[in-house]
Amino acid sequence: MIIFKNKGEIEEELIYSFGVSVKETKNPIGRFGTGLKYAIANILREGGRVKIFSGNKDFIFSVEDKIIRNKTFSFITLNGKPINFTTDLGSHWESWMAYRELYSNILDEEGGEVSNKEEDVFPEEGFTKIIVESSYFDKTYEDRFSFILNKDRNPLYLTTELEVYEGATNSVFYRGIKVYELLEGEFAYTYNLTNYTSLTEDRTLLYPCLLDSTIRDMIIKCSDRDILYTLLSKDNPDIYEHGISLDDFSNEPSLEFRAMVYELEADNNLKSLSAERLCSSTERIMARVDIVKEKDLPVGSRKKLRAANNIIKNILGKNTALEIIPVVSLGGGIKYEFCKYTYKLYIDYNFLAKKNVIENSTHSLYKIALKRFVREDPTIINKIIDSINPNLLGKNKKKERKKYGSRISA
Repeated sequence: MIIFKNKGEIEEELIYSFGVSVKETKNPIGRFGTGLKYAIANILREGGRVKIFSGNKDFIFSVEDKIIRNKTFSFITLNGKPINFTTDLGSHWESWMAYRELYSNILDEEGGEVSNKEEDVFPEEGFTKIIVESSYFDKTYEDRFSFILNKDRNPLYLTTELEVYEGATNSVFYRGIKVYELLEGEFAYTYNLTNYTSLTEDRTLLYPCLLDSTIRDMIIKCSDRDILYTLLSKDNPDIYEHGISLDDFSNEPSLEFRAMVYELEADNNLKSLSAERLCSSTERIMARVDIVKEKDLPVGSRKKLRAANNIIKNILGKNTALEIIPVVSLGGGIKYEFCKYTYKLYIDYNFLAKKNVIENSTHSLYKIALKRFVREDPTIINKIIDSINPNLLGKNKKKERKKYGSRISA
């Protein structure tokens, strides 16, 4: 026996009327006014019994067979009176769907709770109680956490749209209720949608295609290294998330995301090629900027840029990939942006052209490039130290390399 209880007394008309939904919450899970009828039909079809206490009133449901055009239908009755729908209503529903419906109703109303104690079976003023007696439902209650998130679980990670829980599954939840199921494969984690989401009358996602973009945004912005490793590495080759394209150039990836991509790529363990593209300068930066050719720069800017790049080559060697490149605009008032993926410092050519600004002097430009070079990955300092042109150093080359490297990384 399972009892669903919530504050408020349900009106009799709401029990058997279709298309009437008067949920108290601002964002109810149920919005069509049909779910309760579907659930009652399912329980009676499976041989169970249903009773509703609305305050001190009781409503008992049963079935009454009628033959229409030589076919027998089991019409549902309320306190002995037919209410014009049969047990064939929602014939595709399974027992867990009926449980999910009644549970969702108590979430949509104030003060909801579920019990399997017989001592709770009594009318109570100011409350509605739905009592279900069914061996199917008892089994469903035992398995409820396969389609309802256990409230005792704590999320591993949170965004404004999504909660991420430990545990692989083929299901997605909305406000703790299962609303989607993969036909093949599994998600690496359990996802619970928290923002308003459009549902069908069956309480499933109306637009499941939007699910990928929600998960994608979470991955790109994620700051949890363990989650990122699981979702980006080759260690879990069959997870659903590997099929989600991360090519979203309007979304700036988190530093943790970028660092994980670089680390996995260095270890030849990066599964997501779209993650690689997102972090790549040629894909991410070039998708939104236009490079300015050196010959098109004002004379002063051209000399300043050439001098700074020459100093970098003198320090790191002529074959270094580190280079300062002028662009039309980086957007958002950004003066310069370093891309570790290709070792390029992209700089707004308008900023480069400004006069009497210490920050954009030749001396400052090459130091900015070197500092950003190191900041993205401190281990790069060793590469800089090892590649410093020995002709620029004195007799004690090893000592001077370390000293110079420490000045760069300061």
